[in-house]
Amino acid sequence: MMVAVFTWMLTLQGIVIVHARNTHVRKHVDEKDAAIEVKQSGVLVRRSVRENDDLTDCCTDRTKDSWRAMDSPVADISKVQMLETTGFAADSFFAGDLDRLSFAQVQKLQDIAAGRTNKSQIEVVLAHYNEDLAWATPYRSVCTIYTKYPNLTDASEVQLPNVGREGHTFLHHIVANYDKLSEWTVFSQAGSPTVGYNGHRLGGGHMLPGVSFADYIVHDATNGNDGAFIFFTSVLHMDTLRVANRHSYNHRQGDNHPPRCATDNTGDFWDRFNTLGPFEGYLASRCNTTLAQLPEVFKAYWTNQVQSPFPPGGLAFYAQGARFAMTKERLHQRPKEYYQHLLDLVSSSDDPCANYFNEWTWFYQLGYAGNASACHVEAPNHPEVKI
Repeated sequence: MMVAVFTWMLTLQGIVIVHARNTHVRKHVDEKDAAIEVKQSGVLVRRSVRENDDLTDCCTDRTKDSWRAMDSPVADISKVQMLETTGFAADSFFAGDLDRLSFAQVQKLQDIAAGRTNKSQIEVVLAHYNEDLAWATPYRSVCTIYTKYPNLTDASEVQLPNVGREGHTFLHHIVANYDKLSEWTVFSQAGSPTVGYNGHRLGGGHMLPGVSFADYIVHDATNGNDGAFIFFTSVLHMDTLRVANRHSYNHRQGDNHPPRCATDNTGDFWDRFNTLGPFEGYLASRCNTTLAQLPEVFKAYWTNQVQSPFPPGGLAFYAQGARFAMTKERLHQRPKEYYQHLLDLVSSSDDPCANYFNEWTWFYQLGYAGNASACHVEAPNHPEVKI
């Protein structure tokens, strides 16, 4: 059966890359070159290309030649072509992304965009109100979109009551699907994942420079032993509720793919601790307490709801904007009743105190982070906080 694909050809570094119209289209090449065919099923290279071979037009097992999977990059242009044919725009990736992504990872994105991946493998949970979802089009086959907009117009979206902000959406999904969670679930707000943050309700997509949304999709869940994929942008000192942000996040600088935590030797570091500013008073009002008592209220929430030891130094690391991905195994480290209780706490208000606390604690709530430090940073000397 002939498989329709796209056609283009590029010669680079002595290699002929062939995107064939169908699997039977053939390209004669010099015997010292390799013929590479990029099909819908992946990137393949001829297994047997030798000097002085009389190459047939198309390799077959009968000629002791065959196509084998190729996982190393040939040229960025081939990745761009693979992505753009299924809806991904090359300019949606940060500089260096295509160098970093393997062909297998690009193929994973291509399979998602083409509808060849199902939600049991990967699921993207989006907490939506009225944001433009055009950016998520390539991921729609694995998206579950929960909307709190009162006038539902897309039948593929799931209507939820307008309470609890994104935390309510995430917890609703976990509770409703606890026994059928995807192997890999990406949780995100539905706004376009642009770099940085402008302040409380002032916009910004919360992405760390050098990271694209695709990173959350293609991450190898077996790479690492904690079952979580998260980029920490901020650290909270629990005794004072002072926050330090990553320098690259504050200044929107950096193109290289960053590690989970800021480290001085990557040119990134934690900026000085500072107050929460006017937001601190707003949060105290949402939590029905005073500014002086707010740190103790948060620590009581940690003890009663997070139910894990305080992190070393009282430093809680988090992703501002609440974007992360988790394995099913990690989510199942907590019983369904645990998540149901957290869901109840954010279900009675459109802007509950608990949702802000959850943003600071997702890494520790969703599964067990234990008492290991998520990152390393020197704690401020209470009460002489660096500001």
